Amino acid sequence: MKRTIYRAAAVAAVLLAGLCVPGVVTGAHAQDSQFVGVAMFGESVTNREGVDDALGDFDSEFDLAGERICYYLDLEGLRDPNGLEIREGERGENGILLVRLRLPDADGDETCVNVERSVMDRLLADREDYYIIVTTIGKPEGAIRGQLGP
Repeated sequence: MKRTIYRAAAVAAVLLAGLCVPGVVTGAHAQDSQFVGVAMFGESVTNREGVDDALGDFDSEFDLAGERICYYLDLEGLRDPNGLEIREGERGENGILLVRLRLPDADGDETCVNVERSVMDRLLADREDYYIIVTTIGKPEGAIRGQLGP
């Protein structure tokens, strides 16, 4: 009986030690969020109709458990943006709206929007089929664009 208790204690200690090893990611935590970064350029807009010399950087965390996307958006050379969206469409084609995002109040502000997990799962499964686009009044089909990638 003592021997069985000692073995059970030893097995439990080994399992607990494995859970506490720095750098080891376990089960559910590994799938709770994914990071997505996209560089956007005027020349990436379909038919090259974007704003020349404009660019943007979209850095985000897709919080699957919390059903939200939090992101930072930095823009250069782009005046008066009025829209930020994730659209479904391959490189070189105009796509359909998937998620309407909010423009940050100021460069460098983190912004979060609620998004259903099923939508994020779909997007993350085939990233190359989606893109981020920033629009302006003069460029409603896109001022800058960046395709998501693997």
